[in-house]
Amino acid sequence: MTSGAYVWLYTPREMLELHDAWGDRCIDEHPGVAIIGGDGSREQLVLDLRYEPAPVLLVDITGGGWDGAIRQADHVGQLIERMETGTFEFNFDE
Repeated sequence: MTSGAYVWLYTPREMLELHDAWGDRCIDEHPGVAIIGGDGSREQLVLDLRYEPAPVLLVDITGGGWDGAIRQADHVGQLIERMETGTFEFNFDE
């Protein structure tokens, strides 16, 4: 990213492995979650599939539910556009 942000996107297989690693408790706290990437540290980029279009949110790996999620993009298309132009930056403020 020209913005300097480090973004890691997961393959579908990696996403499924992360869902397994999160375990039932975390998945229960984030119903409709699809883990799509992260910042290389504790934060995960996720989709909230309860909505259409699904917003892209940032959640901590120890997060206690959707209340602590921080919006990164209104939908995947917006996220992709910002990544392709190199302008994506993580928003860590609610």
